[in-house]
Amino acid sequence: MRSKVMAMSMVGALTLSGIVAGSSAMAASAKAAGSTKSVTITMWYYNEPAYAINFLVKQFEKTHKGIIVKAESVSQADSYVKYTTAMASGSAPNVVMTSGYGHIMVWAADNLTQPLNKYIRAYHLHLPAYYTPIEDAMKHDGRIYGLPQEVDEPMLLYNKKLFAKAGLNPNDPPQTIAQLEKDVKKLTIIRGGKIVQAGLIPSQRWSNGLWTKYFGGEWFNDKTQTFTVDTPQNIAAFKALVTLYKMQGGYNEASAFVSAAKFGNPFFTGQEAMELGGEWVPGEIQAEAPHLDYGVAPVPVGPGHKPGSLTYVSPGNFYVLPRRITNQRASVEFLVWMDESYANNYLNSKAENLDPAISASSPTSSFYKDNPVLQPWLKELHNAGNHAPDVSVTPVYSYWENTRPTYEEEILTGKVTPAAGLAALQSNISQYQKQFDLTHPGW
Repeated sequence: MRSKVMAMSMVGALTLSGIVAGSSAMAASAKAAGSTKSVTITMWYYNEPAYAINFLVKQFEKTHKGIIVKAESVSQADSYVKYTTAMASGSAPNVVMTSGYGHIMVWAADNLTQPLNKYIRAYHLHLPAYYTPIEDAMKHDGRIYGLPQEVDEPMLLYNKKLFAKAGLNPNDPPQTIAQLEKDVKKLTIIRGGKIVQAGLIPSQRWSNGLWTKYFGGEWFNDKTQTFTVDTPQNIAAFKALVTLYKMQGGYNEASAFVSAAKFGNPFFTGQEAMELGGEWVPGEIQAEAPHLDYGVAPVPVGPGHKPGSLTYVSPGNFYVLPRRITNQRASVEFLVWMDESYANNYLNSKAENLDPAISASSPTSSFYKDNPVLQPWLKELHNAGNHAPDVSVTPVYSYWENTRPTYEEEILTGKVTPAAGLAALQSNISQYQKQFDLTHPGW
């Protein structure tokens, strides 16, 4: 899984001229075959600015005469169901932008999407170098099933005013879980059993399970292709989560507090001192809470880990190629063009996301210089990208994501201990994995 994309394609960062050159070869081949008619391809995309997508489509069409692209936005609520249904019925668009990376291997295992290796070789297309966690998310046994559009990364955002008011140094956010617990205790205000001010609600932006990464844990071992749910690191993470929720009135009270807040986010209204936020949050703050005085820092880590050493790189949206489509050459040409530096830099700048190419996070890159609001995230990505914890790349991802929250809630509400709850989840997912292996013997 860790073999580099470069070994299967021409090495080097993708340039606009490089893609045009590859496209010209494809166009020449089409003319030689006697095909001079224009072709129309479609793309479904998720949660990106329509004006930015439309701009890129026009740029592509200008330099790729004879290919017309129709782009359609799909809502997050039904994206997975819509994509899967269309792929299974043969009515999928030519190119799909996913909502996250998790479903890539689900579709691949069910033979709904195509590996891209043969197209990359045949058309002499160049791919940029990606960070290892991103490469892991796009490949299985060396087969590339998707190209990354963006990458996400949680950081700790903290309200400097609330820190100072609680007697804490507004320029010294917590670096360890032990420090975080002390600060949450000082920053939390509860009256009459109700939260007035929260220190940090662990699941405010990301799932509770994310915190296992900051204890050195993982849900799934990519090398052995097995789930590792009830490890000491994961158990320690959930013990810490139970403690944090108890400090703030309990899991149910904390969840209700978040739901009742304006914008669904008490951090924006000054009712929560800290939150884990992705690179898109500063843009939201500018729109919803422009006067909020906040800082950005690495997420605190558990015992035995150096602060800032466990940066988590979460692969975001990907481009995939459905299996049962027409105009495959034009589809691949557009898919790869959308993933190259010109298009990805532009789209991620407008959407306030991190570009997945290693070169983009370098302090000397134009993407870094042109996006100062993203620089705290880009700096962490640049420093820790290839050493970030592995992501859970498994074809049973959909079942895992639907099953895990129930077990987590039982732990966090005190119905079971972290050890017992995670052991039960391990048993459940292991049984499902065995069933999957029986029905997918070649995977």
